[in-house]
Amino acid sequence: MGGRRRGTGAPLIAGTSSEFLGRKPLPRAVRERPLVVLAGPPGSGKATVALRFVGEEPVVRLSAAEAEAAALEAVRRKGWSEALQGAPALVVVAPPGVERPGLARALAALVRARVEAGRRTVLLAPEAARWLGPPFEGIDPGLRATVLLRFPVGRGRRRFEQRACAELGLPAAALRSYTPPEPWTYAAVRAALGALTDAGGAPPAPR
Repeated sequence: MGGRRRGTGAPLIAGTSSEFLGRKPLPRAVRERPLVVLAGPPGSGKATVALRFVGEEPVVRLSAAEAEAAALEAVRRKGWSEALQGAPALVVVAPPGVERPGLARALAALVRARVEAGRRTVLLAPEAARWLGPPFEGIDPGLRATVLLRFPVGRGRRRFEQRACAELGLPAAALRSYTPPEPWTYAAVRAALGALTDAGGAPPAPR
C-alpha cells in the first residue's frame, strides 16, 4: 500500500483490495477523514472496500441509478432528505454524467453538508476525477482522502490465483492447465479456473 500527499492536503493512497481488507490497520487519513473518494476499475473490489472503510457504522448505499434519482428529487424539493444528510455512513456510486453541472452541484451540496457535520461519506467511481472536479473542489481537501484501487501484479496475481483455486476446490496443480486471462481481473480469473472444472480438465481436490 503506497501513498503520497498532494499540496492541497488531500492524501492519495493506492493499493489492491486485499491490502485494505487484510489485518493491517487502515491508513490514518481513511480512518480519520469524513470523506473518502474511492476509485478503481470495474471489478477491483470498490464496494467491498467501501464497507471496510465505514466500519461498524450503519450505512446507506446508493447505486448510480439511486444517486441520480435522489439528486433529481433534491433539486425538485430544493434540499436533501434528512435520511441521507443524517445517515451515519453513506456510500454513493457515481451516476453516469456526474460531471453535468446541475447533477454535480446537487451531489456536492449533500457531500459538503455531510463533511461539515463530520459524517462518513465514501464516493465510488472508476476514476477519481469524476468526484474531484467543480463544484466538489469547494469541499475542504483537508477533510478528504483519495484511494485508488488497482489489480495486483507479479506475485500478487499468483497469490490470488492460488487462493481462487482453493476457494473453488481445485488442487494447486490446476494452475498448470490455466492460462491467465487478459485483461486480468478477479472475476476473469475465477471464470477461467471455473472453466477447468466445467471442462473436466482439473479434478477437485480430495477431501
